[in-house]
Amino acid sequence: MGYEGSRSNHQSETDGARIRRLEHTVDQLLSMIHDLTSGPITASTDDDGSLIGLAAPGPMVPVHDRTAATEADPAKLARAADIRERIRTRRLRESYFPADCFADPSWDMMLDLYAAHYEGARVSVSSLCIAASVPATTALRRINQLTAQGLFVRDHDPIDGRRVFIRLSEDAKNRLDRYFDSVGY
Repeated sequence: MGYEGSRSNHQSETDGARIRRLEHTVDQLLSMIHDLTSGPITASTDDDGSLIGLAAPGPMVPVHDRTAATEADPAKLARAADIRERIRTRRLRESYFPADCFADPSWDMMLDLYAAHYEGARVSVSSLCIAASVPATTALRRINQLTAQGLFVRDHDPIDGRRVFIRLSEDAKNRLDRYFDSVGY
């Protein structure tokens, strides 16, 4: 009986260490995916055997919502492109300085959702975690905080009940519109 108790205690310590290693591995994979894609993850609409998350030549659509292809007007697409360029230049800093010097997952997620709004795309929780460029647990915590503050809205996927999409609240979108208008974007 003493052996079982010590085995159980040893096993729980091992499980805890294993969970920490898995969380670290997931964080590394999310970071690698973000580095490879430098933006929203895309995939070809053709079944060409391309690797997941790595785009092959051909028509491209956001993986987070293939059904949200939109015929947005040029002004909206231009605003989205400007925001994506801002995100790209923010990431470029990480080539010169440690990434944690500039970690601002809330702002990064807001920018990603703002651009997605003007692209007519829906963003899944997992895509938003990647956009945050921080450990997934940190990104999820921030998503919950920003949702509680009324800046983000959760929409459950009517087709796949396990998937949740995140979008900016109308108030947050309007505030970002005013902000970018005031800074000349």
